[in-house]
Amino acid sequence: GTGGLSVLFGPTSGFLFGFLLSVIVIGFLRDPQGKASLRNALALLLGILLIYAAGIPLYALLAHASPVNVLIGSIGLFLGDLIKAGLALVLTKTLYQGLPILKIRRKKL
Repeated sequence: GTGGLSVLFGPTSGFLFGFLLSVIVIGFLRDPQGKASLRNALALLLGILLIYAAGIPLYALLAHASPVNVLIGSIGLFLGDLIKAGLALVLTKTLYQGLPILKIRRKKL
């Protein structure tokens, strides 16, 4: 495996930093009760788009590749991410319906 600063600042670093931004945006936009499927779907879609918006240009720059070629090469990964997001939506909706303990609001400190 690989690791260290070479990965953190290598060609795929834009995807890593885009993921961090995506987590924050999805966390703010999602429905905390897990009921608004459309809201959650749009939050996930925006998060995925943020990851690719940060990753593709930086990858193209650091790998000395055409952004269009990187975008075309990422289409399969993007479709896979959409499928995983759809599965996450179904899973969270099912969990909220089947586990009433998740619906309990915790008091804020």
